[in-house]
Amino acid sequence: LSYRAMADIFDRSYNGVDALEYGKLAHKHFVLHGNKVYTDWALADLGRLYHNANDYTQAIKILSDVMAMAQESGITVLYVEATRNIASSYFAIDSLNTCIELYERVLEIRPAGMHSNDYMLLGTAYATTGKISKAEECIGNIENNLENQHLLYNIYQAKKEYKKALREELKNTNENDKQ
Repeated sequence: LSYRAMADIFDRSYNGVDALEYGKLAHKHFVLHGNKVYTDWALADLGRLYHNANDYTQAIKILSDVMAMAQESGITVLYVEATRNIASSYFAIDSLNTCIELYERVLEIRPAGMHSNDYMLLGTAYATTGKISKAEECIGNIENNLENQHLLYNIYQAKKEYKKALREELKNTNENDKQ
């Protein structure tokens, strides 16, 4: 558990390289321990850490394995977690239709599993692919002001309302400057 805690600490401090190394160690030791539940969750963490280290291909590969294992085991929470993280990786590589499909799967299975950032990514994917009304539906589920402004920017861009988009981008920049 110590390696997992270290991975979380480095991940939260945006040190993806060290987080990934500790995540690998955590997974290795959970495998040695032999507890399948811990091992599966450690693998899900490892997939997320690969994503955060910008290795989206490896993240998708690992998280796809986790999804399959979770589905086979009937562990819905793990399945949703893996699906959310894969959707985020597909967003990062501009595979927006796959991203949308995965997030919609999460919404069908367990809407409470979606986080504010997931709605921002889903809404942005919708806006970018021309599904403006679907993008606008995501706004009410975003708790973070910066994420909300980012989505509004993308919606206004998609609608070709460039002055409004610029206004949201300026708000976003001002909010970032305050932090």
